[in-house]
Amino acid sequence: MQSLIHDQMYPQFSPGLKARVAVLIVLLAFVIIVSFTYLFLNVRSTRRKGRDVWIARLVRRPAGRYLALNQYIIYPALSIVLSASWIAFAAYIYEMFGPSYGNPRSLFLWLSLGWLPFFALLSVTTYSTTSAANLASRGRKPGTHRLSPFFSGLICAILLPVVLGVVTGVGIWTGSRWYRFATRWQRAYNYLGQQADVYTGGAPDAAAVETASALLLGRCETAQSWADAQLTNSIIYIVVSAVLIFMNVFAGLYLLSSLRQIDDRHLVVPRGTPLVAPLEPLPATTLHGDTATLADVCDAGQPAAWEEDAAVSKLKVHRLRWDVTLFFFSVVPSLLAFIAYAAWLGTRLWQVMWDAPRFEFACLGMIWIYAAVSLACLSALTIKTILSLRNAARQNLPDSASYMAESAQWRRRAMGVSQPATRESSLSSDEGIEIDSSHPRKTDEWSAWSQKSERHEWKGSRQLAGVSQRV
Repeated sequence: MQSLIHDQMYPQFSPGLKARVAVLIVLLAFVIIVSFTYLFLNVRSTRRKGRDVWIARLVRRPAGRYLALNQYIIYPALSIVLSASWIAFAAYIYEMFGPSYGNPRSLFLWLSLGWLPFFALLSVTTYSTTSAANLASRGRKPGTHRLSPFFSGLICAILLPVVLGVVTGVGIWTGSRWYRFATRWQRAYNYLGQQADVYTGGAPDAAAVETASALLLGRCETAQSWADAQLTNSIIYIVVSAVLIFMNVFAGLYLLSSLRQIDDRHLVVPRGTPLVAPLEPLPATTLHGDTATLADVCDAGQPAAWEEDAAVSKLKVHRLRWDVTLFFFSVVPSLLAFIAYAAWLGTRLWQVMWDAPRFEFACLGMIWIYAAVSLACLSALTIKTILSLRNAARQNLPDSASYMAESAQWRRRAMGVSQPATRESSLSSDEGIEIDSSHPRKTDEWSAWSQKSERHEWKGSRQLAGVSQRV
């Protein structure tokens, strides 16, 4: 009897458990390395643009203030935390079911609480996608969005605390039921071992048989209580996952359609940027001293500032579409797989406990699935980020900080202000980032050009007045 209940608690896993756990740990280590790389690229790119690295901030809109989360920082950071926690859990599983058998009291407590960083990552990604879709939407009134600042903040205040609170509470409750069952099992196992050591043959002691029966009956009762708790746990996890899937599908598809519409039909230009170049006196001669022709005049013309801005915006929107798509595919397939996993574990619990391959999959299977999905999406995000940065450097496109500083300079010129640029804070219409344009610009050339332009305009007006008088 002692050997029977031992095999029920510690099923004999197929050979090669150590190698499988080692491969899983290596896979999770690769996820951590790629996450660090992606995080480093985003932080380095942000620093090079003269911006501050931020995690969450309030974005100003005509309708009010919205809370925005920096998914480029939060997603890799939480992926690192999740992978590190699962590495520790995989090591715990090997310690418990490997060559030596560990204490089983905390098995399902750690298994249930291991989903806390998993749901934290997916909830933050869901809110980030929903918030971005809302900021990209348009309401019925000009300058408004689908969700008001109140409802947008309400989603953040309810979604994250409720999801994390429910997952934590249900995990602790299920773990406590498993702890009671494992404690009763350990008492019965130890008592049967003691009676087996003193048994010398013949009819067993009636009192010992009655005590063993009571211990085994208590083990069965607590096992059924734990099975009911695990089924309830699975149902709650499925409901939470379904809500996150619905929000991701609705917000993700809406955001992708909005970005596609912006990319195909519009050119995003910062507010206040002049759409034409400032007028300059037509050159009389070329750089080589020859008489200037119409072709030379056209070649000497200065391009409008919005042309470079449009190239930067188009590159940014194209990259954002890829990022949103990959974030979408990192969340929805993982949640669908988790729903199937939770339903299978809640309805087939006893078959899982008595079958070694199923029991191993119940402990490590979902970790394998999400590690593979997360590694694929993070690798694609990292490669896409590297290619985007290289493409921007190859095309010599100015970054956001430079063209926003240029826009401010054009505005000062349009107002007739000829003073060097000092440290200024300008908020982007999309991101609200403080830009430091501390590099001073010379105004002597601008002043000389303004005076020369005024002389040409005054001379032309006098000639026009003379022609009018003669007419």
